[in-house]
Amino acid sequence: MTIMLARPMDQAIIAQAAADIRSLMARTAENLVTIGQTLQTVKAALPHGQWEAWLKQEFDWSLSSALKMIQVAERFKSVNLTDLRLDVSSLYLLAAPSTPPAARAEAVALAQDGAAISVPRVKALINKHRGVVTLDAYKAGQALPMVQDVAPVADDDHTVFNRTNASVDWAWWTWNPVTGCEHDCIYCYARDYANRFYPEKFQPTFHPKRLKAPHNTPLPPEAATDVRARCVFCVSMGDLFGKWIPDEWIDAVRAEVRAAPQWNFLFLTKFPQRLASLQWSDNCWVGTTVDAQYRVAIAERAFRTIEAPVKWLSCEPLRERLTFTSLDMFDWVVLGGQSKSTQAPAFQPPWEWVEHLWRQADAAHCPMYWKPNLETRPQAYPGQRGAQPGQRSAP
Repeated sequence: MTIMLARPMDQAIIAQAAADIRSLMARTAENLVTIGQTLQTVKAALPHGQWEAWLKQEFDWSLSSALKMIQVAERFKSVNLTDLRLDVSSLYLLAAPSTPPAARAEAVALAQDGAAISVPRVKALINKHRGVVTLDAYKAGQALPMVQDVAPVADDDHTVFNRTNASVDWAWWTWNPVTGCEHDCIYCYARDYANRFYPEKFQPTFHPKRLKAPHNTPLPPEAATDVRARCVFCVSMGDLFGKWIPDEWIDAVRAEVRAAPQWNFLFLTKFPQRLASLQWSDNCWVGTTVDAQYRVAIAERAFRTIEAPVKWLSCEPLRERLTFTSLDMFDWVVLGGQSKSTQAPAFQPPWEWVEHLWRQADAAHCPMYWKPNLETRPQAYPGQRGAQPGQRSAP
């Protein structure tokens, strides 16, 4: 491939830059800064659109790899990295735009004092300065002080609820003081999102600074007439009651729930056994997900003993034909299809499965909420019978 240059005089500059970079290919920390600075020079000299081709031709590097080196050069251009025990992977992580500057500064200070800075240590520093505690850090005894010490209500830390989208249309708000999960469901949209956007990926993580969102978010006037406007899906990006979650995290979340009676907090878990031992305030809707027949007995055993103002069942996605002994222990059923994820295609349950569950809900006088991602819907024509359970147009 021939790289077209804007000016002939640049040919010598580009050729020398390539030679210089090759001489620095043993990517020590200080060499990485020099490589990044040289890449910036070449990028400025080449015509628009030629830089990526040049990277491929000269070094077989991807654009993302080159940009990481430039980030290192920009972040550490004024730091003497000679003799510091900073490996290349740690430098890339420290230079990432999402890394708090305070974490970067502390890592450099520790390295200058002789400490070896590894990727796990960098991640611990990032979490420390972001105000989060991963499950690994918690187990290792590296947990932050409790809520009152790290999550004050302050002007510069005014966390609020997030507005929902079509994926969560039965509530206006989501709140994620805890994120991450270990269920590893193939259809999980939350894992895909977290792996793309969260520094800690989908590792179970506690975010103490988010705990005050119920206090900081004003109740909208629509809440007077639309129940969805006061409904908050709590921990939509994880499972708060997974057996791996420390009691301390759950207690911190529930304390804020009790202190915010103006909101309805909707909880959903695949581990309903843990719900039965807890006392629930009047603003809690407690639910479990049943996506397969083997979960039915688990849900029924747990919800026969759970005492909560609203007990609900989510069959989203409906991946099997489900038969319950009874749905009398539930106040609400949510039914949905399977949206596409990186590990599984979209899936629509057959109508017979949908109707079978609908008739069970109808027999228990349990309202059913039809999610927009469920394309299998009741359709009736004149002269046909049996399209709807009982005498009602919808449960």
